[in-house]
Amino acid sequence: MKDQKEKRMSEIEGKYEFLLSLLKKHNTDFLLIEGQENYSWLTGGRGFIGLASTQACGSILVSAKGLALIANNIELDRLKVEQKGQNPLFSYYSFPW
Repeated sequence: MKDQKEKRMSEIEGKYEFLLSLLKKHNTDFLLIEGQENYSWLTGGRGFIGLASTQACGSILVSAKGLALIANNIELDRLKVEQKGQNPLFSYYSFPW
């Protein structure tokens, strides 16, 4: 049986493949995920601090090259550790808070 980390990575990979099929279907190269509901769906984690906001703490750019998590330098490490660990689909980019 897969442990939690492997299960989460497998779920993210399946959702990523689904999103790639949507990109192809709509003949577009990128999808930017910024809402916390969509962020949580894709990562299986929590992309927000407070429930009052609909915006996630980070954005995820979906493309054929992979998933790019973009967040401020305060949130990036937390999101990286809490949400995805070492998932090879993700690359990480930060900007000053």
